[in-house]
Amino acid sequence: MSNESKTNKILRIDDKIWLSSGLKPEEFARTRLSAALDEKGVIAEIAGEKVNFTEYKFGGTKNIDNEIFFEGDFFDGLPLNSIFEGAEISCGKNNAFFAVEKALTAAICENLKITSLGGEGIMVSKDAKKVLFLPGKLYEQCALCVPAVYSEVQGKFLNKALKDKDALMFTRSVIAYKALTGSFPFEKTDLSERQVDIYDNDFLPLSYAVNGINKNLSESIDNGLMLTTPQIFHSGKRDFTDAKKEARRKLILEKASAFNPEDFLSELENKNRSLEMSEADFALRKEKWLSSTEKRLKIVRFTRRNKNRILAVFAVFVIGFWAGHSFYKENLNRASTKGLTPFESVQSLYTQINHADVPNLQEVVSGKKTDALIQIVSGYFITAKERLTTDDKAGTYTPGEWLLMKNKTTFWQYGITNLKLDGREADCNYDFPCRKDKKAALTEWNGKPLKNGDTTSVLADYYFIHSDGALIHVAHNVETVTLTWKGKCWLVTEITGKSDEEKVKLKDFKAIYQNILDANNGDFESSVASLREKYAWIPTDLELFRDSESVLEKYEIETARDFVNAHSSEFSKRLNSEFQN
Repeated sequence: MSNESKTNKILRIDDKIWLSSGLKPEEFARTRLSAALDEKGVIAEIAGEKVNFTEYKFGGTKNIDNEIFFEGDFFDGLPLNSIFEGAEISCGKNNAFFAVEKALTAAICENLKITSLGGEGIMVSKDAKKVLFLPGKLYEQCALCVPAVYSEVQGKFLNKALKDKDALMFTRSVIAYKALTGSFPFEKTDLSERQVDIYDNDFLPLSYAVNGINKNLSESIDNGLMLTTPQIFHSGKRDFTDAKKEARRKLILEKASAFNPEDFLSELENKNRSLEMSEADFALRKEKWLSSTEKRLKIVRFTRRNKNRILAVFAVFVIGFWAGHSFYKENLNRASTKGLTPFESVQSLYTQINHADVPNLQEVVSGKKTDALIQIVSGYFITAKERLTTDDKAGTYTPGEWLLMKNKTTFWQYGITNLKLDGREADCNYDFPCRKDKKAALTEWNGKPLKNGDTTSVLADYYFIHSDGALIHVAHNVETVTLTWKGKCWLVTEITGKSDEEKVKLKDFKAIYQNILDANNGDFESSVASLREKYAWIPTDLELFRDSESVLEKYEIETARDFVNAHSSEFSKRLNSEFQN
């Protein structure tokens, strides 16, 4: 790297672009970040009214000063954040801001799959003719590895609850707002607090921030900051759509879509703006608005209490926060059902549910009939994360992991046990393939060539366990899982069935478990066998084996080590054959 390189927060720029992973070589080796080299960003080239897009990607990695950097081709420009912070650019800052907004608008209109980026992930050429958008998911992962600067280089530009065009519109509005006012609309650095503000639309509208601003422009920017996720939810034949909220969402989307880059540039360059009112009256109006809004939000947030905090964090984690973190494991590459049989595809489904892995769950399901499932699993995941934010001893274990602790834990339980598919024992900790594995697609099923739209079904029988304070909720579910052939793979498109739930008092269960442990001199396997005589939902030996492996990745627990050693030969063979077809 050149000694003349310019260092930003996570970028270094010389004759190359260097994106910091934030990791030392030994840390980097334990991740799958290198696989993200395949991800592509784009360069938007502005030619008059037209914007052309070409691919951009990083070419490799390099160890620099004991830190791994991603290496990309040189781009003659500056990061957006540097321009916001006052760095000189030959085209002028207003033209630079305009170029970014014009490129984003073109990407939105063309429905281009650009991942929303923060201020160091977007670069503007010195002549404002080109805008570089770095590979978004890779940039997100690298920014997350430097938490001290995450909100400045990424977080404040994004609303994680949104995706695709809506997410880009939000980012476009953030950039326009900051360019016009000098401030972010949502300034808080704490992620949870910022998400609460986004959820409540707690920002100063542009018409209260800039005296005399173009009304159509300010309305489009404000509405871009108010975008919400679709309010359409279905479960089986039941429709839970909130018609009023969905109608309002569409109206907001329509207004946000009216953003005009040329109007934005005109406002940036409008040094002699006609004021709407005197500066004194404008300041007084702003003060009154802030005061009334503060009082309104205090009431709203008080009545909403903890429910609001869960919804706020839900907005962050449901749509890909941390790009694949879950109860199970970090997984940068999304799950794939390509090449999988219906049995294997449904194993992958219940594995994602078992570990509340929402991003990968979204990869194995399709259609509105599965929306309710995603919402439900997301709720459990967010509840668990929310508890951890207030108490690091308030974690969550699978039922098997919880038993392995022999009552020496305050953690809650969440997960699936006794999974059977079409009457066969199945693995709810299935080692599902990822997209990068590029498995060959099936060509036929049951002796017939597969064609788009073909359906099949798998009967699932299992127990779903989750804690709620002093209670353990145990639901015995029998479900018909419908899969549809989508040209290259099976995807789950509907789940119907019945559920019978019982509630077990945690205090009573722990007392019974402890008595059984004492009666068996602490022997885990004998104690679990006795527990199964009373509770049918106790995990199978296969599930306990898988959970023991999982526990040993994090802790050295003697019970887990002994169980793996005793059953490794038996279950390793079964896992390599019995659950793979």
